[in-house]
Amino acid sequence: MFTGIVEALCPVASLKDSQGVRELCVEAPESFSSKIRLGDSVAVNGVCLTKVAGERTSLRFQAVSETLERSNLGHLQEGDTVNLERALKFGDRVGGHLLSGHIWTAIPCIEVECDGDNRFAWFALDEAYARYVLHKGFVALDGVSLTVARVDRESSEKKFGVTLIPETRARTGLGSLRTGILVNLEVDAQVQMIVETVTRILREPGVVPLQNGLSERP
Repeated sequence: MFTGIVEALCPVASLKDSQGVRELCVEAPESFSSKIRLGDSVAVNGVCLTKVAGERTSLRFQAVSETLERSNLGHLQEGDTVNLERALKFGDRVGGHLLSGHIWTAIPCIEVECDGDNRFAWFALDEAYARYVLHKGFVALDGVSLTVARVDRESSEKKFGVTLIPETRARTGLGSLRTGILVNLEVDAQVQMIVETVTRILREPGVVPLQNGLSERP
């Protein structure tokens, strides 16, 4: 589990592809890498990966084809930077929201608006996950916990937007966000569970929706 609070923004030192597996070598500060043991989980742009090797300031991970297809890790190039976060230690303060590191898909940024020192970014809202993205709810983008500020389901191009404060832009890869860039999306697991449970119940034979949103069998 993770919290969506990025601990380090680090460059990709090397990439090696072999038989559907990509090995990523990330250069991290020793203050971060020294805390990661072999077999530990680390969120890399929000994707839960396992440390398979590494020396001092280097961390090596492996990503299989499923991960590469669903996330932006398949689009990385040497020199690109990635957000890193260690797995949550029970008893620690949760500054963001609980995340699994299981990415749903990579979505494109479609617009970035400037408002003083803040940036407002719009992202495409696909039907497959639109019902889990709610106004004032949580999402994780490239492993960064963010609050959904706006949701537009009415226009032809459905989208949702988040505000990126200067601190977020300085500490994460979202600081270089621009139109067309793909970011990894993880929706709030609690919202997903509630929506899918209610949807399943309402589809059962004999269930009649009520005006207040509840349901009952006549």
